[in-house]
Amino acid sequence: MKYDTKNKMKLSHIAKSLLLTTLLSTPSLATTETELYQEAPPLIKKIVQHDIEGRIAVLGFNITVSCLKGGITALLRQESFWKNCSKASIGGIITFTGEEIATHNKYPFVGLAGKLIHDTGISISDNIMRGEEYFSQYQTDFGPINFTFRGSYTPTITYTLTPLYAITRNIIQHHSFDLKNSLYNLTPIFQTNDAPKMLQTSPGETMASTIGNVTQYNPTITTEDTPLYLSHENNHALFWSKLRFTNNIGNKLEFLGEIGKHWDYQQDLSKAIFNLPGIFMNDTNRAILSIPELEAYSMQRP
Repeated sequence: MKYDTKNKMKLSHIAKSLLLTTLLSTPSLATTETELYQEAPPLIKKIVQHDIEGRIAVLGFNITVSCLKGGITALLRQESFWKNCSKASIGGIITFTGEEIATHNKYPFVGLAGKLIHDTGISISDNIMRGEEYFSQYQTDFGPINFTFRGSYTPTITYTLTPLYAITRNIIQHHSFDLKNSLYNLTPIFQTNDAPKMLQTSPGETMASTIGNVTQYNPTITTEDTPLYLSHENNHALFWSKLRFTNNIGNKLEFLGEIGKHWDYQQDLSKAIFNLPGIFMNDTNRAILSIPELEAYSMQRP
Protein backbone atom coordinates (compact mmCIF):
# COMPACT_ATOMS: atom_id res chain seq x y z
CA MET A 1 0.00 0.00 0.00
CA LYS A 2 1.54 3.29 -1.07
CA TYR A 3 1.04 5.38 2.06
CA ASP A 4 3.86 7.23 3.79
CA THR A 5 4.48 6.76 7.52
CA LYS A 6 2.42 9.79 8.56
CA ASN A 7 -0.64 8.66 6.60
CA LYS A 8 -0.21 5.10 7.82
CA MET A 9 -0.39 6.41 11.39
CA LYS A 10 -3.64 8.20 10.56
CA LEU A 11 -5.15 4.99 9.24
CA SER A 12 -3.86 3.02 12.22
CA HIS A 13 -5.60 5.50 14.52
CA ILE A 14 -8.86 4.78 12.69
CA ALA A 15 -8.27 1.07 13.14
CA LYS A 16 -7.74 1.50 16.88
CA SER A 17 -11.04 3.37 17.07
CA LEU A 18 -12.76 0.46 15.39
CA LEU A 19 -11.49 -1.82 18.14
CA LEU A 20 -13.67 0.06 20.63
CA THR A 21 -16.83 -1.30 18.95
CA THR A 22 -18.46 -4.67 19.52
CA LEU A 23 -18.02 -7.63 17.19
CA LEU A 24 -21.62 -8.76 17.54
CA SER A 25 -23.68 -8.27 14.37
CA THR A 26 -27.44 -8.05 13.96
CA PRO A 27 -28.98 -10.11 11.12
CA SER A 28 -30.45 -8.44 8.07
CA LEU A 29 -34.11 -9.35 7.76
CA ALA A 30 -36.67 -9.97 5.06
CA THR A 31 -40.28 -10.04 6.19
CA THR A 32 -43.55 -9.01 4.52
CA GLU A 33 -43.32 -5.77 2.57
CA THR A 34 -46.73 -4.68 3.88
CA GLU A 35 -45.50 -4.71 7.47
CA LEU A 36 -42.30 -2.86 6.63
CA TYR A 37 -43.93 -0.15 4.55
CA GLN A 38 -46.72 0.75 6.99
CA GLU A 39 -44.65 3.30 8.93
CA ALA A 40 -42.12 4.18 6.25
CA PRO A 41 -41.83 7.83 5.10
CA PRO A 42 -43.08 8.50 1.52
CA LEU A 43 -39.53 9.00 0.23
CA ILE A 44 -38.44 5.62 1.62
CA LYS A 45 -41.50 3.96 0.08
CA LYS A 46 -40.50 5.40 -3.27
CA ILE A 47 -36.88 4.31 -3.04
CA VAL A 48 -37.64 0.70 -2.18
CA GLN A 49 -40.06 0.14 -5.03
CA HIS A 50 -38.81 -2.13 -7.80
CA ASP A 51 -38.46 0.59 -10.40
CA ILE A 52 -35.74 2.39 -12.29
CA GLU A 53 -35.40 5.20 -9.75
CA GLY A 54 -34.41 2.81 -6.98
CA ARG A 55 -31.81 1.13 -9.15
CA ILE A 56 -30.37 4.47 -10.24
CA ALA A 57 -30.02 5.36 -6.55
CA VAL A 58 -28.11 2.13 -5.90
CA LEU A 59 -25.89 2.79 -8.93
CA GLY A 60 -25.22 6.28 -7.61
CA PHE A 61 -24.37 4.91 -4.17
CA ASN A 62 -21.86 2.42 -5.61
CA ILE A 63 -20.20 5.10 -7.74
CA THR A 64 -20.08 7.59 -4.85
CA VAL A 65 -18.53 5.13 -2.39
CA SER A 66 -15.95 4.04 -4.97
CA CYS A 67 -15.16 7.67 -5.80
CA LEU A 68 -14.63 8.55 -2.14
CA LYS A 69 -12.44 5.51 -1.54
CA GLY A 70 -10.19 6.41 -4.46
CA GLY A 71 -10.27 10.17 -3.96
CA ILE A 72 -9.73 10.46 -0.22
CA THR A 73 -6.81 8.04 -0.11
CA ALA A 74 -5.32 9.89 -3.11
CA LEU A 75 -5.32 13.08 -1.04
CA LEU A 76 -3.44 11.23 1.71
CA ARG A 77 -0.82 10.35 -0.92
CA GLN A 78 -0.89 13.98 -2.15
CA GLU A 79 -2.34 12.93 -5.49
CA SER A 80 -5.32 14.20 -7.49
CA PHE A 81 -8.69 13.53 -5.83
CA TRP A 82 -10.71 13.69 -9.05
CA LYS A 83 -8.35 11.59 -11.14
CA ASN A 84 -8.45 8.72 -8.66
CA CYS A 85 -12.16 9.28 -7.99
CA SER A 86 -12.94 8.80 -11.67
CA LYS A 87 -10.75 5.70 -11.91
CA ALA A 88 -12.34 4.11 -8.83
CA SER A 89 -15.83 5.01 -10.10
CA ILE A 90 -15.36 2.50 -12.92
CA GLY A 91 -15.23 -0.12 -10.20
CA GLY A 92 -18.50 1.24 -8.80
CA ILE A 93 -20.23 0.79 -12.16
CA ILE A 94 -18.97 -2.80 -12.44
CA THR A 95 -20.04 -3.43 -8.84
CA PHE A 96 -23.59 -2.34 -9.65
CA THR A 97 -23.61 -4.46 -12.83
CA GLY A 98 -22.77 -7.56 -10.82
CA GLU A 99 -25.32 -6.61 -8.19
CA GLU A 100 -28.03 -6.27 -10.85
CA ILE A 101 -27.18 -9.65 -12.38
CA ALA A 102 -27.09 -11.36 -8.97
CA THR A 103 -30.63 -10.23 -8.13
CA HIS A 104 -31.95 -12.61 -10.80
CA ASN A 105 -30.63 -15.55 -8.79
CA LYS A 106 -33.73 -17.69 -9.23
CA TYR A 107 -31.88 -18.96 -12.31
CA PRO A 108 -29.02 -21.47 -11.74
CA PHE A 109 -25.58 -19.91 -11.23
CA VAL A 110 -26.76 -16.39 -12.12
CA GLY A 111 -26.17 -15.35 -8.50
CA LEU A 112 -22.65 -16.80 -8.70
CA ALA A 113 -21.87 -14.94 -11.93
CA GLY A 114 -23.24 -11.71 -10.49
CA LYS A 115 -21.17 -12.08 -7.34
CA LEU A 116 -17.92 -12.62 -9.23
CA ILE A 117 -18.60 -9.55 -11.38
CA HIS A 118 -19.63 -7.57 -8.29
CA ASP A 119 -16.40 -8.54 -6.54
CA THR A 120 -14.44 -7.53 -9.64
CA GLY A 121 -15.84 -4.02 -9.25
CA ILE A 122 -15.09 -4.01 -5.52
CA SER A 123 -11.54 -5.21 -6.20
CA ILE A 124 -10.94 -2.50 -8.82
CA SER A 125 -12.05 0.33 -6.52
CA ASP A 126 -10.02 -1.15 -3.64
CA ASN A 127 -6.94 -1.37 -5.88
CA ILE A 128 -7.27 2.28 -6.89
CA MET A 129 -7.77 3.14 -3.21
CA ARG A 130 -4.36 1.59 -2.49
CA GLY A 131 -2.76 3.54 -5.35
CA GLU A 132 -2.35 0.46 -7.53
CA GLU A 133 -3.42 -0.59 -11.04
CA TYR A 134 -6.98 -1.63 -11.87
CA PHE A 135 -6.32 -5.37 -11.83
CA SER A 136 -3.41 -5.67 -9.41
CA GLN A 137 -5.49 -7.82 -7.07
CA TYR A 138 -8.78 -9.73 -7.08
CA GLN A 139 -10.70 -10.68 -3.94
CA THR A 140 -13.81 -12.74 -3.36
CA ASP A 141 -15.12 -14.93 -0.55
CA PHE A 142 -17.19 -17.91 0.47
CA GLY A 143 -18.56 -17.67 3.97
CA PRO A 144 -15.77 -16.79 6.42
CA ILE A 145 -12.96 -17.41 3.91
CA ASN A 146 -11.54 -14.48 1.93
CA PHE A 147 -9.59 -15.38 -1.22
CA THR A 148 -6.99 -12.88 -2.45
CA PHE A 149 -5.45 -13.41 -5.89
CA ARG A 150 -2.38 -11.25 -6.42
CA GLY A 151 -0.04 -12.15 -9.26
CA SER A 152 -0.83 -15.84 -8.87
CA TYR A 153 -3.61 -18.36 -9.44
CA THR A 154 -3.01 -19.55 -5.88
CA PRO A 155 -4.94 -17.33 -3.47
CA THR A 156 -3.89 -16.04 -0.10
CA ILE A 157 -6.43 -17.18 2.52
CA THR A 158 -7.71 -14.98 5.33
CA TYR A 159 -10.88 -15.25 7.41
CA THR A 160 -13.60 -13.28 9.19
CA LEU A 161 -15.57 -14.21 12.30
CA THR A 162 -19.04 -12.86 11.45
CA PRO A 163 -19.85 -15.52 8.81
CA LEU A 164 -18.16 -18.17 10.97
CA TYR A 165 -20.48 -17.25 13.83
CA ALA A 166 -23.48 -17.44 11.48
CA ILE A 167 -22.53 -20.88 10.16
CA THR A 168 -21.89 -22.18 13.68
CA ARG A 169 -25.26 -20.82 14.81
CA ASN A 170 -27.06 -22.59 11.96
CA ILE A 171 -25.30 -25.87 12.70
CA ILE A 172 -26.12 -25.69 16.41
CA GLN A 173 -29.78 -25.01 15.55
CA HIS A 174 -29.78 -28.08 13.25
CA HIS A 175 -30.53 -26.10 10.10
CA SER A 176 -29.81 -27.99 6.89
CA PHE A 177 -27.16 -26.75 4.47
CA ASP A 178 -28.72 -25.85 1.11
CA LEU A 179 -25.93 -27.08 -1.17
CA LYS A 180 -27.71 -26.28 -4.43
CA ASN A 181 -28.51 -22.65 -3.66
CA SER A 182 -25.13 -22.18 -1.97
CA LEU A 183 -23.41 -23.20 -5.20
CA TYR A 184 -25.82 -21.17 -7.32
CA ASN A 185 -24.97 -18.02 -5.33
CA LEU A 186 -21.43 -18.78 -4.13
CA THR A 187 -22.45 -18.01 -0.55
CA PRO A 188 -23.54 -20.31 2.33
CA ILE A 189 -27.32 -20.76 2.53
CA PHE A 190 -29.21 -22.77 5.13
CA GLN A 191 -32.80 -23.99 5.33
CA THR A 192 -34.81 -24.14 8.52
CA ASN A 193 -38.34 -25.28 9.34
CA ASP A 194 -38.46 -22.72 12.14
CA ALA A 195 -38.71 -19.07 11.16
CA PRO A 196 -35.28 -17.49 11.68
CA LYS A 197 -35.09 -15.23 14.71
CA MET A 198 -32.86 -12.28 15.46
CA LEU A 199 -30.54 -12.55 18.45
CA GLN A 200 -31.89 -11.82 21.92
CA THR A 201 -33.87 -8.78 20.76
CA SER A 202 -36.07 -10.52 18.20
CA PRO A 203 -38.88 -8.34 16.80
CA GLY A 204 -40.75 -11.46 15.74
CA GLU A 205 -40.70 -14.04 13.02
CA THR A 206 -38.85 -13.41 9.79
CA MET A 207 -38.95 -15.36 6.57
CA ALA A 208 -35.23 -15.03 5.88
CA SER A 209 -32.16 -13.42 7.40
CA THR A 210 -28.51 -12.84 6.62
CA ILE A 211 -25.54 -12.45 8.95
CA GLY A 212 -22.42 -11.34 7.11
CA ASN A 213 -22.72 -13.35 3.90
CA VAL A 214 -24.55 -16.35 5.38
CA THR A 215 -28.27 -16.65 4.66
CA GLN A 216 -30.99 -18.75 6.27
CA TYR A 217 -34.55 -19.00 5.00
CA ASN A 218 -37.72 -20.95 5.67
CA PRO A 219 -38.87 -22.77 2.50
CA THR A 220 -42.09 -24.00 4.13
CA ILE A 221 -43.27 -20.46 4.86
CA THR A 222 -42.00 -18.93 1.64
CA THR A 223 -42.90 -21.64 -0.85
CA GLU A 224 -44.11 -19.21 -3.51
CA ASP A 225 -41.94 -16.28 -2.49
CA THR A 226 -38.62 -18.08 -1.99
CA PRO A 227 -37.03 -16.49 -5.13
CA LEU A 228 -37.99 -13.01 -3.86
CA TYR A 229 -36.49 -13.59 -0.42
CA LEU A 230 -33.32 -15.23 -1.75
CA SER A 231 -32.89 -12.30 -4.15
CA HIS A 232 -33.29 -9.85 -1.26
CA GLU A 233 -30.93 -11.72 1.04
CA ASN A 234 -28.34 -12.28 -1.67
CA ASN A 235 -27.99 -8.51 -1.87
CA HIS A 236 -27.17 -8.46 1.84
CA ALA A 237 -24.53 -11.13 1.24
CA LEU A 238 -23.03 -8.94 -1.49
CA PHE A 239 -22.96 -5.94 0.84
CA TRP A 240 -20.54 -7.88 3.01
CA SER A 241 -18.02 -7.61 0.13
CA LYS A 242 -18.42 -3.83 0.11
CA LEU A 243 -16.90 -3.74 3.61
CA ARG A 244 -13.77 -5.58 2.53
CA PHE A 245 -11.94 -2.32 1.81
CA THR A 246 -11.63 -1.75 5.57
CA ASN A 247 -9.09 -4.59 5.71
CA ASN A 248 -6.61 -2.08 4.26
CA ILE A 249 -6.95 0.14 7.35
CA GLY A 250 -4.50 -0.54 10.12
CA ASN A 251 -2.19 -3.47 10.70
CA LYS A 252 -2.82 -7.14 11.33
CA LEU A 253 -3.08 -8.20 14.96
CA GLU A 254 0.24 -10.01 14.94
CA PHE A 255 0.33 -10.18 18.74
CA LEU A 256 -2.29 -12.94 18.34
CA GLY A 257 0.18 -15.03 16.36
CA GLU A 258 -0.97 -16.89 13.26
CA ILE A 259 -4.61 -16.24 14.16
CA GLY A 260 -4.08 -12.49 14.07
CA LYS A 261 -2.05 -12.57 10.86
CA HIS A 262 -4.92 -14.13 8.93
CA TRP A 263 -7.92 -12.49 10.63
CA ASP A 264 -9.55 -9.65 8.68
CA TYR A 265 -10.88 -8.13 11.90
CA GLN A 266 -11.51 -4.75 10.27
CA GLN A 267 -14.32 -6.20 8.15
CA ASP A 268 -15.97 -7.74 11.21
CA LEU A 269 -15.79 -4.46 13.13
CA SER A 270 -17.04 -2.34 10.23
CA LYS A 271 -20.12 -4.57 10.04
CA ALA A 272 -20.71 -3.97 13.74
CA ILE A 273 -20.51 -0.22 13.17
CA PHE A 274 -23.14 -0.43 10.44
CA ASN A 275 -25.43 -2.20 12.91
CA LEU A 276 -24.95 0.26 15.80
CA PRO A 277 -27.65 2.75 14.66
CA GLY A 278 -30.21 -0.07 14.87
CA ILE A 279 -29.90 0.04 18.67
CA PHE A 280 -31.69 3.40 18.64
CA MET A 281 -34.42 2.46 16.13
CA ASN A 282 -37.78 0.75 16.43
CA ASP A 283 -38.34 -2.56 14.65
CA THR A 284 -39.74 -1.04 11.45
CA ASN A 285 -37.06 1.64 11.04
CA ARG A 286 -34.32 -0.83 11.92
CA ALA A 287 -35.40 -2.97 8.98
CA ILE A 288 -35.85 -0.10 6.51
CA LEU A 289 -33.76 2.94 7.41
CA SER A 290 -30.35 1.47 6.67
CA ILE A 291 -28.24 1.43 3.53
CA PRO A 292 -28.13 -2.41 3.22
CA GLU A 293 -31.93 -2.67 3.49
CA LEU A 294 -32.54 0.18 1.05
CA GLU A 295 -30.27 -1.55 -1.44
CA ALA A 296 -31.90 -4.93 -0.93
CA TYR A 297 -35.44 -3.64 -1.34
CA SER A 298 -34.47 -1.55 -4.35
CA MET A 299 -32.73 -4.42 -6.11
CA GLN A 300 -34.72 -7.56 -5.17
CA ARG A 301 -36.47 -9.47 -7.94
CA PRO A 302 -39.35 -11.99 -7.63
